[in-house]
Amino acid sequence: MTATTGLTEYLVDALSAFSRNIPSMSMTIQLRLLDFLSLIVFEEPFKKPGAPQISPGYNAPLTTIDVSPKSIIIALKTLGTFSFERWLLKDFLCDCVVTYLTDEDEQIRMAAVTTCCNLMIPKKGEIITVRCYSGEVINIVLSKLLDVGVIDPKPQIRKTVHLNLDPSFDPFLSQSESVQKLFISFNDEEFEIKEQALITLGRLSPRNPAIILKNSTTTIYPSIQ
Repeated sequence: MTATTGLTEYLVDALSAFSRNIPSMSMTIQLRLLDFLSLIVFEEPFKKPGAPQISPGYNAPLTTIDVSPKSIIIALKTLGTFSFERWLLKDFLCDCVVTYLTDEDEQIRMAAVTTCCNLMIPKKGEIITVRCYSGEVINIVLSKLLDVGVIDPKPQIRKTVHLNLDPSFDPFLSQSESVQKLFISFNDEEFEIKEQALITLGRLSPRNPAIILKNSTTTIYPSIQ
């Protein structure tokens, strides 16, 4: 893979097959692919968490990298679906991927939404609490996602946010600020978005019944105050 060949779905599929079937190459494939994706969406090679300097990836100038909207969309989707099990991408998620949630291109925003949600789901054996570093990152990203779920002009993107709120996010979603944003989405003009917001709120009610009840009386039943 070189910077001049460009990123395609066929290339990603081939690398995924190599990584699965040739374990000895898996780490090298993942790191070089992360470098390549980072050059597209972040304009510099991938930096390992905690590393003082960027990792030694490609030395090609940025002008040789395809940063078209199509390439960015493929890169974002790859970040969210490729098996990067050897790497924690929370820093990359917080510093880079979230910036695409407000991109002018709606397809890029859509890809950024699903990628953010996929990258926040804990890896096998990973324990994330609200107060740990990864938990702080998830709080930041979820806040931005819920903003998109409220204000994005495209209903399908708002709906995608709510469809991808995984139950593993519930400890974070049950906090007061997130609950308030979910109740705002409950008043969305699109019925399916209302429905998804209500499903999530119902799932959260055992975790924080007081804040759910408080917001329901002010948002859904204001007359009973």
